[in-house]
Amino acid sequence: MFVDLDLGSGQILELLHYLRPKSTRRSRREYDRGSGHVGLRVDDLKAVLSRARRAGFEPRADPVELEDPAWWRGAICVYLVDPDGVTVELVQRPESATDRVVPH
Repeated sequence: MFVDLDLGSGQILELLHYLRPKSTRRSRREYDRGSGHVGLRVDDLKAVLSRARRAGFEPRADPVELEDPAWWRGAICVYLVDPDGVTVELVQRPESATDRVVPH
């Protein structure tokens, strides 16, 4: 279960409540219970990811394009881990996303 709150100025606060799957500490993924992460919106994911790789940060997997929910459709995201072990999600939203209405 989740809710996206538009904070204005291009900022979105996404609150997540994971009902399942259950995980163990060793198998924790960014979408498991208790696995908070920080998301950053970027204008050019390819350029930012290239820069991160040059700095020694490899993504956990290839970037993916989201299809659902509708107001995230077309967004591209990828997960990295920062030097302190915190998961960081990089998100590039499509230009048209700013015109979409977020359901209340």
